[in-house]
Amino acid sequence: MKKYTLYILFVFLNIIMPAQPTHEFQKILASDGQPDDMFGASLAIQENIAVFGTPQDDDVVNNAGAVYVYERNGTSWGFKQKLTISESEEADMLGEAVGIDGNFIVASAYQAAGITGNTGAAYIWKKNGDTWEFMQKIYASDGSSADNFGKSIAVDGNYIVVGADNEDFGSGSAYVFYFDGTNWTQIAKLQGDDNLNDYFGHSVDISGDYIAVGAWQANVSGSNEGAVFVFKNNSGTWEFLQKLSADDAEDDDVLGYSVAIDGDYIVTGAHGDDFATGSAYVFYNNGETWEQQAKLTQNNGSYEDYFGKNVSISGDFILVAAQKYDTAKGDEGAVYLFVREGTSWARTSMFSASDASDTGLYGYCTAIDGNYAFASSVQNNGTVYALGPDNVSVNNTEKNDISVFPNPVYSYFKIKNINEEIKSLTIFDLSGKILFKQNNVGKMINISNLPPGNYFLKINTKNQDIYKMIIKN
Repeated sequence: MKKYTLYILFVFLNIIMPAQPTHEFQKILASDGQPDDMFGASLAIQENIAVFGTPQDDDVVNNAGAVYVYERNGTSWGFKQKLTISESEEADMLGEAVGIDGNFIVASAYQAAGITGNTGAAYIWKKNGDTWEFMQKIYASDGSSADNFGKSIAVDGNYIVVGADNEDFGSGSAYVFYFDGTNWTQIAKLQGDDNLNDYFGHSVDISGDYIAVGAWQANVSGSNEGAVFVFKNNSGTWEFLQKLSADDAEDDDVLGYSVAIDGDYIVTGAHGDDFATGSAYVFYNNGETWEQQAKLTQNNGSYEDYFGKNVSISGDFILVAAQKYDTAKGDEGAVYLFVREGTSWARTSMFSASDASDTGLYGYCTAIDGNYAFASSVQNNGTVYALGPDNVSVNNTEKNDISVFPNPVYSYFKIKNINEEIKSLTIFDLSGKILFKQNNVGKMINISNLPPGNYFLKINTKNQDIYKMIIKN
């Protein structure tokens, strides 16, 4: 969706790399938070606006739910507005899923009254000056009780997609709504294989002309391997394009429990893989079809970490949560950052909560957009942390003929195709910390003392600073 600097904010986070300090910018708590509100159960971010779903908020009635809007000023996130629905009933769960794009915020209440009973509904707010004003309630035209309409939601431009994973006895469906300039109107109902208990629609996302819908209990060649269904917009009509599954799919992998799409990349979690250690898969749009490009895993995982239970993507960055990652304290949870280099995705950082508890479930939800990201823990009232580096920007990486050779680097490298005198070289880790600086630059630079990982290299000449990413093996 956008180009990005590597300045990352999280909702309950510490950056953890070998011998690195944490860079915790802010801890975000709801000022009126109460136990079990689930503040941060769902997250969305667009530039300087962040939206946090709180489905068990009790302001209107018990578990009616609410949505909090925060606005960034510099590097600080401040409370802006709390969104509720006055007609809410008990256990509507507003904020189960949230989304934001342009002037619209959307939030679902999957147990609210739709066309009838507790079929589920979603609510839309539109920005008017400095305030978000309620605009419209939407629901499935053919909804039935307990469809779970609103179990997932996403918005992009003039389209909203809403998942109803329990529709038709758990077969599931997803509904597409279009904004005609005045109102949002249902224009399509998407379905998968139409098998009972596939839970098609448990996760959804949309980017441009593509919608991705997860069916985490879909059968591929066995049982509950899971799948993602891709639909394409053809002149206003959303048509099924492709069913995605893992090349190494096995029973109970549950691929598709989480899904995110940005441009030509889809990432989807399979937290049941390898006895619930978990994994995530990246699919790439080659112009004709979507093909599996990478399988993402932890470097320190163990059984029942649930790596992949939540995922998010923004351009060249992917976040994957392992909600039950084990430490000496217990199931604290962790979030991993992957960065794309060509056709590969490198695991660069692991994040965890500075004040983690043994049941923190850190990474319950994640969201990333450009320079900023979030990850939540919903234990107690719910907590949000913001952190990240402030020294190095991927936006500064130059598109030029200057290159590092070899790359990946083992011990030594040199700079090729540079016509200026190099005044200094500086190497940063992904948190922005300076690890290496050399003023008198020779033909070969020795970094054998650096541990394996991904780093930024700043090449300083008389006329410019040039940034490159290097991989140390």
